[in-house]
Amino acid sequence: MGTGAIYGQAWITGSVVVILFGMILSQPAVTVIGTITLLTLALSWFWNKHVLDRLLFERNTDADRCFAGESLHLTLRMTNKKLLPMPWVRVEDAMASRVRVRDWEAFQSESPGTQIVSFFTALRWYERITWHLTLHCPHRGYFRVGPVTVRAGDPFGFFAHRQALPGEQYLTVYPRLVALDELGLPPRHLLGETNVRRTVITDPTRIIGTREYHPEDPFKAIHWKASARAGAYQTKVYEPTANLQIAIFLNLDTVARYYEGVDQEHLERAISVAASIAEWATTEKFAVGIFANGLLAQTDQTLRVPPGRREDQYARILEGLARLTPFTYVNIAGTLEQESPRFPWGSTVLVVTMTMTDALRRALANLVQRGLRVVIVALGFVDDPGLPGVLVHRLPWQAVEAATKIKD
Repeated sequence: MGTGAIYGQAWITGSVVVILFGMILSQPAVTVIGTITLLTLALSWFWNKHVLDRLLFERNTDADRCFAGESLHLTLRMTNKKLLPMPWVRVEDAMASRVRVRDWEAFQSESPGTQIVSFFTALRWYERITWHLTLHCPHRGYFRVGPVTVRAGDPFGFFAHRQALPGEQYLTVYPRLVALDELGLPPRHLLGETNVRRTVITDPTRIIGTREYHPEDPFKAIHWKASARAGAYQTKVYEPTANLQIAIFLNLDTVARYYEGVDQEHLERAISVAASIAEWATTEKFAVGIFANGLLAQTDQTLRVPPGRREDQYARILEGLARLTPFTYVNIAGTLEQESPRFPWGSTVLVVTMTMTDALRRALANLVQRGLRVVIVALGFVDDPGLPGVLVHRLPWQAVEAATKIKD
């Protein structure tokens, strides 16, 4: 019967008692009152049973993704597609509390991190009603909207019926993007000498053939098996690479000791810095990718977007950063050791980090030995790795906070 079943059952029992009482005392008026009440209850029960039939709920947004600090327009529409009217109906739509609802009051739900937007109205037969809301998104993240719960009943208030309607949606809020010079990073010298970026280099991991040996060729370039077959020294010919690829590694560990917790504000600013660097690299036509040691929302996977130049590469990077959670799976040194063997010689590994550990130093030293360019963007008070050939950019927290601040 719904949420009012106990209350309605009490009325039914009382009506039967009144009818029997009137019949025993030979009081027709009392019997009629009890009978009318019982018939009213029967009508109310039928009304309540079918009041949510053919009820259509729609939720639409003008966009399902935006950048932090922007707003979205949400439209809620409910249609009663039957002849039976709805004398009263309460609609409760759940959404993440980190999304701000404007022009309408929202209250905290029993579920942590969830708020409820409530509407109370009535619907006639085949009537439609629409609500318009503005959602302000000051925080990066991947936020659920829904499910919606509808409660309605009969016009006399004897019974009430509650039902959760399907139709959850997700809002993707990208991190804040800022210009590199606002962060204190030199765009022209972020990777070191600018003339290195466009130099045509060769990838020693990809051999495409051999040629005759020249005196200026390095000794290690000799292809010994081909030389034995040809009876003369042969040199390996490597595949040329016109553009360096950049792999951005984001360290989500805000402190060196994991048991000290997570600084959420510093974490969000580090994500914003990584996103801004990825935007710059995409604009410069690099093959860019991004990796992090944190899990993606609603998955058991870490952020992993290999370097590439696909049309949707930058969108994939932003999508991954938006869904990134503060829960780290491995330390950043393990992520570097796992992913870096796939990078060709001459690639650039850029590490955005808030900490410097011995394991990370060893991983960076291995990258340099393998012929990879290593750039560190250190946020806050990070120890110098003390490694030759590693370019370090230091960003004070004060400058990062000023550049990435978003009005709530």
